[in-house]
Amino acid sequence: MQLRFGLFGTFALPYVVLFEIFGPLVELSGYFITILAYHFGIVSVVPVLFMVVSILYGTILSIFAVLFEQITVRRYPTARNLLKLLFWVPGEICG
Repeated sequence: MQLRFGLFGTFALPYVVLFEIFGPLVELSGYFITILAYHFGIVSVVPVLFMVVSILYGTILSIFAVLFEQITVRRYPTARNLLKLLFWVPGEICG
């Protein structure tokens, strides 16, 4: 058997594919499980607040990253393109 990508590619590629595919699913299920656990009284409000704060923090960081890129590089030619990208920023937390 000829290893086209070498020994490193043989082990790294399946690892990357596995975690890039299943990572967002695990993250989303963690959000739902945390909310359900709070709803049924299994956990206190602290894990839910931590989840909300971490989501907001990630969203704010992504918004500032897009805005700083626009200020420095002017990558998006129209304001509509920039607004479309900013609209999808909250969905970025799962990817």
